Amino acid sequence: MGGPLELGKPVAEVLVEGELSPFEHEALFQILRKRFILEQPSYVELPDENLVTRVNITFHHAYDLSFFTQVFQENWRDLKDLLEEVRHRRGKAGAAFNLTFIDKESRLVFRSGLLNSEELCPTRSEFTLSTIIPSNGPGLNLGQHSPVLQTGPRQH
Repeated sequence: MGGPLELGKPVAEVLVEGELSPFEHEALFQILRKRFILEQPSYVELPDENLVTRVNITFHHAYDLSFFTQVFQENWRDLKDLLEEVRHRRGKAGAAFNLTFIDKESRLVFRSGLLNSEELCPTRSEFTLSTIIPSNGPGLNLGQHSPVLQTGPRQH
């Protein structure tokens, strides 16, 4: 870990299923490490043959206004632009993103891209990730998304 300035930073974790280019990897790392305690992204094989890449980012911070106005205000747009670029570069091969917010009492997951059949339900409506951003914050339009709110004991 770093010096005293990092003590107030929340933790973020990145798990990449599939591959990122060296540029994408470094850009993601640099964007997140400005405001979070972060290790290099981890990589695993992608079990979903319908995708080339799935990027899972976990923020150990509540999903609230302070996340966008105090913690990640300056770099949210950079992250949004990078994720949109990853999706564009994959084209029809497919990319998906999971953004998870974990606090003491809950875990909120926003999923973008292809979803497993058990995650789809007839009442799920489509929306853009801009809906997870407070109305005065920058949006992220990545296509289909499914929010999942889990309360109770956190699972790792």
